[in-house]
Amino acid sequence: MVSVIQVLAGGYIKLLYPNQYLIFAYLIFAKFYVRVISEFTDKMKEQIVKRSFLLAGLILLSFWLAACGGASPSTSINVVMTDFHYSPDSFIVPAGQEISLKATNNGAVVHDFAIMKHGMEITKDFTEEDRKNAYWIVEVLPGDQASTAFTAPSEPGEYQIVCGTPGHFISGMVGKLTVVAP
Repeated sequence: MVSVIQVLAGGYIKLLYPNQYLIFAYLIFAKFYVRVISEFTDKMKEQIVKRSFLLAGLILLSFWLAACGGASPSTSINVVMTDFHYSPDSFIVPAGQEISLKATNNGAVVHDFAIMKHGMEITKDFTEEDRKNAYWIVEVLPGDQASTAFTAPSEPGEYQIVCGTPGHFISGMVGKLTVVAP
């Protein structure tokens, strides 16, 4: 990404980064600000500079907090399964609610969307023994799509999602279901 200001013919300015207009406006304001502040006393300048930094810090903090806003729980899950990957791989649902699931398999083999019971985590490849510890499983054939529903666990917490096809868990086909209080 280029981060320079390039002056083009005819006096046009082309800014080459995402917040281009905001930064350009700031540069114009800063030039005006320096001109006006030169008429103030040193004590006044010091207070203005401190307040300016405080204001700039608060503005940056508000942008940062807005960008970090958490996702809200949903009663609908749309997931695409490819070989060794869920997209998206993280979901937030409300506890005890009916959740609709639309799972699309764009992979070359059968894939599972298996939610493990609370506290149960697969650490090796998924086996038939692990199926007993699954909270809920849906299997989707290659090139197919499944639309179904399940009731989210009533206990809030994080639940592991895995694919039961041999070798897929080891290859990284895992996800996370976060259950939150409604």
